[in-house]
Amino acid sequence: MQHLRIGISIDTRTQDIWQNGLYQNAVILAAACLRLSFVDFVELIDVAPHAEATTLETSVAGELRIMPAREACHTVDVIIELSGVFERSWLELMRARGKKLVLYQARQPYAQLAEPAIFGRRGENRWGIQFDEIWMPGVVWDSAFAPMLRTAHRCDVFDVPFIWHPEFVDQRAERLRNHGLRYGSLSDSDAVGHGVAARVAVFESNESVVRSCIVPMLICDAAYRRDRTAVRHMHVLNTQHMKDHPTMLHFAASLDIVKDGAASFHGVHDVVSFMPQFADFVVAHEWRSGPNYTVLDLLYGGYPLIHNAEWMRQAGYYYPDADIEEGARLVGRAIAHHAEFVGDYEFHSRSIFTAVDPFRRDNLDAYAERLKRLCASSRALGYR
Repeated sequence: MQHLRIGISIDTRTQDIWQNGLYQNAVILAAACLRLSFVDFVELIDVAPHAEATTLETSVAGELRIMPAREACHTVDVIIELSGVFERSWLELMRARGKKLVLYQARQPYAQLAEPAIFGRRGENRWGIQFDEIWMPGVVWDSAFAPMLRTAHRCDVFDVPFIWHPEFVDQRAERLRNHGLRYGSLSDSDAVGHGVAARVAVFESNESVVRSCIVPMLICDAAYRRDRTAVRHMHVLNTQHMKDHPTMLHFAASLDIVKDGAASFHGVHDVVSFMPQFADFVVAHEWRSGPNYTVLDLLYGGYPLIHNAEWMRQAGYYYPDADIEEGARLVGRAIAHHAEFVGDYEFHSRSIFTAVDPFRRDNLDAYAERLKRLCASSRALGYR
């Protein structure tokens, strides 16, 4: 097999690598591909219009080149659109030059397509582009959304392993230690899981119904109503763009935890810097979505995480679907008893980290097989 040169998209205009899981995902995917014997090099392709060539130093992938799209077109054989969206005309040119095009569908595609038009937001121009393959991390996504993607892009959709690495958590935590802050749940502290009132954070992005603060806020309020001495404060992040909307104002004002002044609403903060200063626990919720880096960063820090992510139900405190009462019960259980379960909690978290390790042999083999089949296949076989 020919030795491959791979480019993976990022967008430096809007993405801070410390707060953007997709940007981090691009780096971790690059690190995994670099472990494959038939890959010559991997570079990040910056889709920003006036991007300049630079480098990104990482421990997981070494020094990665960041190239503007206008230069990368001469250096790569396989182009993976992941964190940044390429111009349609550029992708069509690359296709005409015989490059292999892959869409790495890391977000829920139905909401990604439907919401911009319904809510009058700026959308993405990738719909209808004929990629060679679409890669989706997670088997649940494949069964739910593969037919839609297969029809829209006229190519096959394949399941690939979801991968994560603590590279960015560790780097950020090291910087914080220099300022006297320690990232990580203090399991021996009187403030965590010993029945002492806890500060709870909600980190949903609130950019889509897929990841919204609504259910976590209801869970926190239900737990607060059960025992006002259990939840000391609720911090809801990523809400600055919606805090003055009448619906949000009325919804928030209806909650006892807000009425009693035990809630705060914030803008964007990264998990690693926020948790040591302001929160002990996290409540999360997702709707038909794929894995995300935030929940793994929190598990890695050992923080009690109340969540409904089916793919990692054995880790954290799992409640099904949007079961508010069960979520509230788990908040109370974690606050009262988490210290008793720390050993089991960490054991189950480690099993998740092992499964998503980018350098795990079966994960590497899966990506190697996918790349080999991609390069051996006829373009868009069977689709018109």
